Amino acid sequence: MKQAMPCVVLGLVLLLPNSSAGMRGKAHASAVGAHAHPTRLPAAATGAARVSSARCVPSMDYGDANGIALDAYAHVYVAYVASYTDARSGIEIQKRSRTGTLLATWTLRGGVPAHLRHPTGIAVDAQAALYVVSPATSRIYKVSATGTLLATWGAKGAGLGQLDSPVGVAVDGRGHVYVTDRGNNRIQTFSAMGTPLAVWGKKHDRTHPGQFALPAGIAVDAHGTVYVADENSTTLILSPEGKTLHAWGSKGDQPGQFRHPVGLAVDLRGRLYVADKLNARIQTFSADGTALTRWGTGDGATGWFAPQGAQGGQPAFPTGIALDSDGNSYVMEGWCSSRIQKFSPAGTSLATWAVQ
Repeated sequence: MKQAMPCVVLGLVLLLPNSSAGMRGKAHASAVGAHAHPTRLPAAATGAARVSSARCVPSMDYGDANGIALDAYAHVYVAYVASYTDARSGIEIQKRSRTGTLLATWTLRGGVPAHLRHPTGIAVDAQAALYVVSPATSRIYKVSATGTLLATWGAKGAGLGQLDSPVGVAVDGRGHVYVTDRGNNRIQTFSAMGTPLAVWGKKHDRTHPGQFALPAGIAVDAHGTVYVADENSTTLILSPEGKTLHAWGSKGDQPGQFRHPVGLAVDLRGRLYVADKLNARIQTFSADGTALTRWGTGDGATGWFAPQGAQGGQPAFPTGIALDSDGNSYVMEGWCSSRIQKFSPAGTSLATWAVQ
């Protein structure tokens, strides 16, 4: 069967047993015991998400979701913090079928509750091992296919293997993990267990071509080509060695312009999908950056707390996007929505699922 393209912000590596892993940099990877509590939920989870067409301010009493990923069998994974006010709250990971049925949910505790807040990126490998990014702790968390926390790595800083507010994560066919090191304006790559491999970009260099300015979303295609969305309204395509091949974008709501792009996915034909958050839309591009299609309102003038697609059928604060092998897109919406919308390749709304 055809395999779905994992992404990330969207989309990882070989699943390894619990073991310690050395690091060549200042941060180190460590294996962690099984502190997750998997719970199987057989019933389908549907229902209206907490959005309205009026302006809304997200409540701090419930959580937020941003990233989304699909495995080779089109299982959908999202990670979110269930509550910002409950000190006992840990990271929640949901696994759903491609039709929205909730298959499992895992709560990671025992060293995670106060640490893993506001996860922004999630990716999955061929064995369904998950990688979750936490900008609050500047760490990466690796979770097994059954919800066991296997390893963590990273620490706040600018050294090799250190991170500063990482946002996105993706994996290539070799099992290398790519992380958008937002605060350091760079991309770092790691082995499956956290050994630093390469660094692209510099912390204080945001003006030269090929450098990054607050990189957020990241995706890798089957050929190792890397796609990055900068929060400064730029999208970049990089070679497997990190050389810039194409870069485009400016702030605005016209085709090829962005307002806070944060999620990326690439399909089997090399077409790029960008979650254009504050324009409340999805844009698609060819492999050389030519604008192809878009769906959503494209109206970012009303600002952060006015979800343009609140009534369903339109993206509202799209923060992550993933694709299945049929070309359908699964869009994660954060802030006031906390929902998943499924769209056809033409942008037709197929289904909507509340995350919580």
